[in-house]
Amino acid sequence: HKTKQQQQQQQQHTNITIPIIDTIIMDGSNRHQELSKSNNRACSLVEDGQFDQAIIEFTGLLSCSKRIMDNFAASKSDSSCCELSPPTTSLDACMMPSSLPVSMPKDGCQFSTSSSSDHAYIYRHPIRLPRGLRITYGNGVLVSTVVMFNLALCHHLRAYSLCKPTGNLCNHSRGDDHHSRMLVSMASLEKAVRLYELSYCLQLEENLNDGNNVYFTMTTINNLGMIHSALGRHTTAKRCFQHLLSAMVFLIDQKEVAPMDGFIQNTSFLVIRENTAAAA
Repeated sequence: HKTKQQQQQQQQHTNITIPIIDTIIMDGSNRHQELSKSNNRACSLVEDGQFDQAIIEFTGLLSCSKRIMDNFAASKSDSSCCELSPPTTSLDACMMPSSLPVSMPKDGCQFSTSSSSDHAYIYRHPIRLPRGLRITYGNGVLVSTVVMFNLALCHHLRAYSLCKPTGNLCNHSRGDDHHSRMLVSMASLEKAVRLYELSYCLQLEENLNDGNNVYFTMTTINNLGMIHSALGRHTTAKRCFQHLLSAMVFLIDQKEVAPMDGFIQNTSFLVIRENTAAAA
């Protein structure tokens, strides 16, 4: 028999996860609005460090989002069934500092490293969605991309909370408890890689905002580079940071304003090496 405490815990879990999904699936007229609210509530869990619960929430939201997108795909031929118009906002607009909660730092998240040569900046802000999103195909792609990115970020930050890097994750001591935590951490990082890549590919394939999601691209590539570096894939990490540097140059050329201090920190080694090679 379950104890009273176990029953209360189960009831609390049910109250958190089930109504979100039921509301979204059953109330078709407010699907994107409910997804936005639920996404933003899950973002608060990330900001509070409740990564396991946030992963549950975002996984459920991703499943709901996929079902909604499947309905759109099935009814594309019938314009009366859905509105196939572009999104009413952009990924980059959702990620600008003005959209972040007041309590959140606006410079990302930095973890200390054992060497000054290690890249140290991780973008850790989950993406919040604006209220009142209309039910359009473009907004559906936007929501799916955001939820997928947020789920990737959950796995990424969960990995670091389990086993904070002091350089390369693969080089930690081999104590039994630490070794187990390291394996779970590395598995979380691998999940994060797949989800970051999927979110990036989705917005490209669907030509979201005409592919003009430069800041989203920068944050995704930066975090991928951080993970590959932590897992010892230095060649792949370097390619990510080279891509990041190119995106930064493009943004500067376009005279776009965006927070880039952390990205500069992670790509500075590329500039230093090029300058050193040129001087030689």
